[in-house]
Order: sequence, then C-alpha cells, then structure tokens
Amino acid sequence: MFIDPTKHSYDSIEETIFETNAEDVISEDNYIKIITSIEDHHEVEVYLEKKGIEIMESKLDFVPDNEVEVTEFDKALKVKKMIESFNEDEDVVTISTNELISEKLDTEVDEFIEKNTFRS
Repeated sequence: MFIDPTKHSYDSIEETIFETNAEDVISEDNYIKIITSIEDHHEVEVYLEKKGIEIMESKLDFVPDNEVEVTEFDKALKVKKMIESFNEDEDVVTISTNELISEKLDTEVDEFIEKNTFRS
C-alpha cells in the first residue's frame, strides 16, 4: 500500500500500523510504503481507511524471501537476456525475480548487450 507523505507523516503511519499485522513501513521521497502479508493485506487496508488514511495505491507484489547475488558476468548476462525475452513475450504480464546484480555489473552487461546487438 502506498500513502502520500504530504498528507500523512511517516511517524503517524508507523504509529497507526503498529496496531495491525503490517510487516514493515518504508519511507521514500514520493510515498510511504506499507508491506503486509497476502493474508493481512485487506485487513490492514480497511483499518487504515477507517482511521481516515487515504491510500494512493494498493496492490499485491511478489517480495522474495531470499535474494541471490549474481556476481559473475556470464550469469548476469543470462539473467538479463532471460528477463528481456520475458518482456518481449506478449503473454507475460509481470516479471518478479530474486536476483541482485550490482550497478557496476549491470552496466557492464547492458553495454555488452548494446554493443553486440544486431540492428537491421
């Protein structure tokens, strides 16, 4: 769930969700994100609405339990190409992964793909 930080402070949201089964609250520049389990999502959403807290967006997302760090160039390239092929498939709606690729390695892989892509 996403809350507008210009309408509600992080501290007030954190205090409010303390009374729920929400798992975490994360403050970003443009929103405050509340993380819940699938089972508790609706209950937390209803609770916030009863407390007068307007929800900007509410959705269910896959959040990996364990993330895997990819440090080898070849493996990072395979992961990126696989994700790219999923993105090109019109039947695929959402892609979720648990891979962690460093920004440096990600840039190296992107540059390699760009340099070695055939263009007509």
